[in-house]
Amino acid sequence: ERLKQSSDNKKGKIFTVNRKKEEDNTTSLQKDNSISSSLKSNSFYTADENLEQEQQQNSIEAVIHETQSIVNGSVVKLRLSSDISLQGTMIPKNTFLYGIASLKGERLEVKINNIQFRNSIFPVELTVYDMDGIDGIYIPGAINRDVAKASADRSIQTLGLTGVTDSWGAQAAGMGIEAAKSLMSKKVKLIKVVVKAGYQVLLYDEKQKNLNN
Repeated sequence: ERLKQSSDNKKGKIFTVNRKKEEDNTTSLQKDNSISSSLKSNSFYTADENLEQEQQQNSIEAVIHETQSIVNGSVVKLRLSSDISLQGTMIPKNTFLYGIASLKGERLEVKINNIQFRNSIFPVELTVYDMDGIDGIYIPGAINRDVAKASADRSIQTLGLTGVTDSWGAQAAGMGIEAAKSLMSKKVKLIKVVVKAGYQVLLYDEKQKNLNN
């Protein structure tokens, strides 16, 4: 009953993800005199700096876990490169994360909506950024695939019967062409890109951006 209540309380909530700090030997009195924890609850922090000197970080490191062939809507498997803190729960380094891919131009956008850990599911809003600081993984040549896809789509749309007739043969032929158009359209939409194992990315917490705006 307690687990069910906890699960119900999480529904509709989006949790903020924080990078975990290493424990230090600061006394409780010193901690009371430090910066209020409420001021840092929405940011990532490095693990080896003093509280007063910490440099805020709004992203965490991750890598692509395995080489994958990706199409629009595919699930991308990533792996954390450091420990993170989520609603008081420590999520350890090397935990797997899963995002949904969307190919736009030369960028493979990946959105992570949930983190699963020890039979708990935490709703989040994480976006994958490449190391150039731009949203999405850079995929060279992907834009050429999009151009080829658009050209194929236009060619498919030109398929059809010339003239109108009520004969059964013409209707059957029309059905055949429509089936061919549907099949070709599905094929050209399956544009594949490959992401390599170990590729480094940054995870940005969109909830932090929304809170700061």
